[in-house]
Amino acid sequence: MTDRPIGWWIKHVDQLIEESFDRVLAGEGIGRKHWRVLNALAGGVTTLPELDRALAPFREAGPDLTVVLEQLVSRGWARRTASRLSLTQSGAAARERLVKAIAAHRGRVTEGIDQRSQRATVAILRQIARNLAVGR
Repeated sequence: MTDRPIGWWIKHVDQLIEESFDRVLAGEGIGRKHWRVLNALAGGVTTLPELDRALAPFREAGPDLTVVLEQLVSRGWARRTASRLSLTQSGAAARERLVKAIAAHRGRVTEGIDQRSQRATVAILRQIARNLAVGR
């Protein structure tokens, strides 16, 4: 397995990261889009058009945004009035629990890898991305 090319390792690690991140979110009974909505609301998004713009890069993935928002409202984590969206205290508390769980998860992902190696790995991946983006 150690003789696999870099592309194989990148895909493999990406898949493992995605699956493990989804398990962290599942601990609170939510998915990736719910997490993004919670973050957007915590970051000051207050209207549905603003939320739609904030999550535009993720439009294709997961359930429809309005479904996710309504699920968060049903859980008591978000509030939706005629013109405004906001996090509730329960939503802010749930988000804080997830922030801590995700930070712990990220620590596990990089366990045993010193800061210098992490920076070098990111720099290498960034350069590979630049190399591949040339001529696109």
